[in-house]
Amino acid sequence: MLNILTVLHPLGAELQLIRYQSEPVENILEGFNEYQSEPVENIQAHGCNVLQYPDGRLLLCWYCGSHEGSEDQKIAAAVRDASGRWQKGGVLVNGFFHEGEWWIPEIGVPMLNPAGKTVVYFWATPLSSFTTRHIGYWKGKWARSISCAKIFRLAVRQVVEQKPTCLFEEKGLVLQGSAVRLQSGRWMIPFHTERKDCLFHSRFLVADERQENWHQRGDIYSPPGCLEPSIVQLSDGDVLCYMRYGARGDGHVWRSVSKDEGESWSPPELTNLRNPHSGIGIALGFSRRLLIAYNDSYYLRTPLCIGISDDLGKTWRVRDIETNVGRYSYPKLLQTPDGLWHIFYTHNRTHIEHGWFDEEWLENGRRVIGLRD
Repeated sequence: MLNILTVLHPLGAELQLIRYQSEPVENILEGFNEYQSEPVENIQAHGCNVLQYPDGRLLLCWYCGSHEGSEDQKIAAAVRDASGRWQKGGVLVNGFFHEGEWWIPEIGVPMLNPAGKTVVYFWATPLSSFTTRHIGYWKGKWARSISCAKIFRLAVRQVVEQKPTCLFEEKGLVLQGSAVRLQSGRWMIPFHTERKDCLFHSRFLVADERQENWHQRGDIYSPPGCLEPSIVQLSDGDVLCYMRYGARGDGHVWRSVSKDEGESWSPPELTNLRNPHSGIGIALGFSRRLLIAYNDSYYLRTPLCIGISDDLGKTWRVRDIETNVGRYSYPKLLQTPDGLWHIFYTHNRTHIEHGWFDEEWLENGRRVIGLRD
């Protein structure tokens, strides 16, 4: 069974979230504010992450702006209540001042702290780094310089005008994957570096169970780069990492394993799964089977596929969920207590699509060899 929300999705009839900029009007969740205002034209949506609350609610966040890397960019969010209905959402993280400069937020990673409060980790770039681009997607556009990015943390409360805290002074750090709580109780957030002296190295933020004392651990790299890591911890304690290939054309998904909770990693190996320089999502189910969502192409962000593996990625059963011409990317997978799987992904930069399915639906997929001999 596969269900894709083509009418009621987080930018559909009830959730015109990223088409809005405004001031808060009502608190709908402790640690989240609802926004509404007049629509803004040509707003794009990209880069989602999802947090599951103990009571069954989901918090979905993504970033939005007139284009990727624009000066009007914000991190938006919407809540799905325990009954499965999406509520009207709003702005989770706006632009902010830090050390005398105005900073623009991008991809956020929501987490619950030990007190049960919502905290979002995100990366941002200073407005002073923005320049006019002359190549590719950004040609002729005013856009941020990722090499100047820093990682910030914001405890989301009812007071909107909170000041984010800079986690590290190091520049060129970029978040994309979801946070994972390890069997030891420690937390891990995957990230990669994006600057000339250290381009496309996958690394990891690790903290104690109180989410204090964050440190950078590990380093995974092989030309032309390993970026946007996605991680899961297996039953035996190993942490498995899949990564985006650092160039477009004839690329494949990278894979690495840590046996010491992210302190060190095996040399990255190329899988047999094609990758068009695009993000991957992986997750481990209650059945202990591994799931992956990725673009099965060398050049395009279509098709978008989901696979399931009984042998930790050696082989997969894969089904397509998007095959039309377009850009379907940055997938995230989440299994709810009822056993259903949910997928969230960027749909043509116009909205974040939400679908759900069961593992039985995947078992009838085509067989794909995952690892090389």
